[in-house]
Amino acid sequence: MYDRSKEQYPDAMALIRVGDEYKAYNQDAERLHEVLGVCARKAVSGKDGTPVMTASFRHVDLDTHLRSIIKAGSKVTINHYEKAAAPDKSMTTPLLFKGGRREIEITSAGAVIRTNGNQYDATGILKGLEKAGIDVRNISGSQWESMLRAGNRPEPAKQKMLFSIRKQPSGYGVRIADISGKFPHQFKENYDNQTLSHRHDGHTYMRITDFFIRRAQLRELGKNPQLITAVENPSEKMQLAAVRQNPDLVSVLDNPTEEVQLAAVRQKADCLLQLREPTEKVCLAAIAENPEMIRYIHEPTEKMQLLVVRRNPEMITLLENPCERAQLLAVMADPGLITAIGSPSANTQLSVVRKDPHLIREISVPDWKAQLYAVGQDPELIRFISEPAEKVQLSVLNGDASLIRLVRTPTEKAQMLAVGRNSSLIGHIRNPTEKVQLMAVHDSPANILRIKNPSRQA
Repeated sequence: MYDRSKEQYPDAMALIRVGDEYKAYNQDAERLHEVLGVCARKAVSGKDGTPVMTASFRHVDLDTHLRSIIKAGSKVTINHYEKAAAPDKSMTTPLLFKGGRREIEITSAGAVIRTNGNQYDATGILKGLEKAGIDVRNISGSQWESMLRAGNRPEPAKQKMLFSIRKQPSGYGVRIADISGKFPHQFKENYDNQTLSHRHDGHTYMRITDFFIRRAQLRELGKNPQLITAVENPSEKMQLAAVRQNPDLVSVLDNPTEEVQLAAVRQKADCLLQLREPTEKVCLAAIAENPEMIRYIHEPTEKMQLLVVRRNPEMITLLENPCERAQLLAVMADPGLITAIGSPSANTQLSVVRKDPHLIREISVPDWKAQLYAVGQDPELIRFISEPAEKVQLSVLNGDASLIRLVRTPTEKAQMLAVGRNSSLIGHIRNPTEKVQLMAVHDSPANILRIKNPSRQA
């Protein structure tokens, strides 16, 4: 058995249970002598009579000596000749110990596990559970179960029972408590006799984790997605399994992947509010589910705006600064939506007045091209333009000089054009320039009566 152990674990010290002692041979015996100071002596091998070096200690001292050996930097395998005792009703030999208890590896840097009777013990740092390093000592499964049910606060000095293995409906699992920090004063929640972590100041002081087998973990998350809060650094598959059952759980994940975020918002668009920095793809998925989510996105991209407006043109009202393409898409569906756009682009304005020139009145500061097109369709629309461009005024007055009465602030060129056509129109100009006044009275001195505040020269 010693040879088989050294073949499988050449860099580990092999301890063989022989009667009431644990024995080490050859270089392992010398190492045991160096670490523990136990007597090393030569003996004769029963096979071929060759001398071998042996060292041993009592089996009851295994706990004490094991810590010293591991602390010295050695890896250990413990080998048993006797048959495994039948487990009691509360404990079941786990998959981890496949092959019985004949040989179990113990390492200082990895899983530090030992089996003893119907109890399963661990010493040092147990790894392998979602990359978590967990400090575990002296465990008794049955006492651990009763301690959890009682809801008492663990006392590591008295109740060194922080590890148990039991059979689950979906397979074998391992139950572990992280005691590398302080203990919480109370257990926060219970799920099927499983205590989840309690946090203080952002640190996890205690964590109970079930099912070191990933497949079993995924199955359990499918049944009870809340268990994701008990897993440190869950994989993407585990996150997806939980979020697909309950999308709100995305809020408890530290760094959910894009796929996990997508799974959440596709089921419930409101989950977008629980994400710190969602990607464009995630935002688009949320908007596709509920276009109104666009209001909660800071500076939505053009793709997002177009998606919303295509779904419902009236959603343009939710955009603070819509892009030109979104504006055009909205007003093409309903020109009246120009009123919902704070600063429509020149092309948007022109698109609107081409459909309905009278909508020029709904534009607070229309572009000159939109003005020109509108008055070209109906010259009297110039009355609704607060500050018409000069070329727009001239275009209107060239057709009908009397429309000078509808122009709020005609330029000097526009005034001269109107008065040149009909000098009596000076009476419709609120503040004619001196040049225009002289032009009017020169044509007919009686026009001086039509000027409200004539200049001295006029």
